[in-house]
Amino acid sequence: MPGKDVFSIADFGKLSRTSRSTLLYYDKIGLLQPVARYENNYRCYSHTQIATINLIRTCQALGMSLEEIKQLGNDRSPEMVNEVLGRQITQVDEKINSWISARKLLTTLKNVVGPMLTVDEKAITVEYVPA
Repeated sequence: MPGKDVFSIADFGKLSRTSRSTLLYYDKIGLLQPVARYENNYRCYSHTQIATINLIRTCQALGMSLEEIKQLGNDRSPEMVNEVLGRQITQVDEKINSWISARKLLTTLKNVVGPMLTVDEKAITVEYVPA
């Protein structure tokens, strides 16, 4: 059974706020593997792996794929980190530009629709004007 330095998958999941199925998936793809397995094949996680799961979550929140996170974990060279962070910065810039464009469009639509709020529909007339 787990000691004070190691946790079962259920306890580690509670501690890290990560579902059991997510931990099983991370193990399957080699992203976060248990530090050991018991005789009954139960997974055993270390308290030091909390930092790893937090890093995974942070990278995901920044838009990184699990494959990129795994690659970053496997090759922690400054060049790799720089490359991955550079790609993320580019993606963030693209999202910012997309949101700026969306905001401009919404502002334009609001400016077109806004004056319609003060139109007196009873005062609208149709008048024939010859060409």
